[in-house]
Amino acid sequence: MVKMTKMGFDSRLIARKAAEEGTCAHYLAQCSIMSETPDLGSYPPEIIKVAKPSHKQFLKWLKNNDVITLGSELQMVSEKHRFGGTIDVLAIVNGELAVVDIKRTAAIYVSHRIQLAGYINMVAEVLNVPVPVAYIVRLNKSGTGYEARHYDNLTMEWQAFLICRSIHELIPQLRARE
Repeated sequence: MVKMTKMGFDSRLIARKAAEEGTCAHYLAQCSIMSETPDLGSYPPEIIKVAKPSHKQFLKWLKNNDVITLGSELQMVSEKHRFGGTIDVLAIVNGELAVVDIKRTAAIYVSHRIQLAGYINMVAEVLNVPVPVAYIVRLNKSGTGYEARHYDNLTMEWQAFLICRSIHELIPQLRARE
């Protein structure tokens, strides 16, 4: 982004456009998994054109797995740990209850796994059922493929999540000392 800014590009505009493309691709995936017809009226044609190849890759992931959707875009709150989030997909994937997180990024990062650990623990608390597996499905921005990772042990990531949560709670106290 720094190089593009120096060349006269507005980095905020570029980031906003990339976010809108990702939101559109995510919306298309959500509609597919819920067997709904997407209403793309709020998206400009150039955004739809970029999002559709990523969506096609998500459809390939669906085809390559046995997915029974239980819910999509589920907003939940963990009362015990005082955080909330929106679950992209809760489904039975290949015979196991799973949280599926859809990403349209350059790679799968550690922060994604930490977020996913928070999600599976939140779902387990709210629904009072264990969530044995989780998936991150990363859709290439180019639309040329996808990367899916299966996780059955996010214990360390959950520990990291709780540490981050503790730090988040300390920030107001730290600010008060200024």
